[in-house]
Amino acid sequence: MQAWGFTYKSCAVWDKELLGMGYWFRGQHELLLVGTKGTFSPPPQPLRIGSVIREKRSNHSKKPPLVRNLIASWFPDARRIELFARNTSPGWDVWGNDAENEGVLFNV
Repeated sequence: MQAWGFTYKSCAVWDKELLGMGYWFRGQHELLLVGTKGTFSPPPQPLRIGSVIREKRSNHSKKPPLVRNLIASWFPDARRIELFARNTSPGWDVWGNDAENEGVLFNV
């Protein structure tokens, strides 16, 4: 994150509620790392959520829209990017690593 110019701020866990593949542990979660460029205050206290997000996974690598929606509501005028995204979303730059958009930056 630092190599890309971001300052690490916090993290959360997405509990997918279903077991996946794995050798040592069968993956059931993903980590969400939050970083900033520039000066940002955390969201107002009443809008903050817990660090464990429980939402059943659906299609392969499809992330739940909840977190994108929260960040967009907390920072409506900020530029936002999701790294390793699988799809585009209005108001977000996304950089993905799949067959459809490998290594491409989208301005949306």
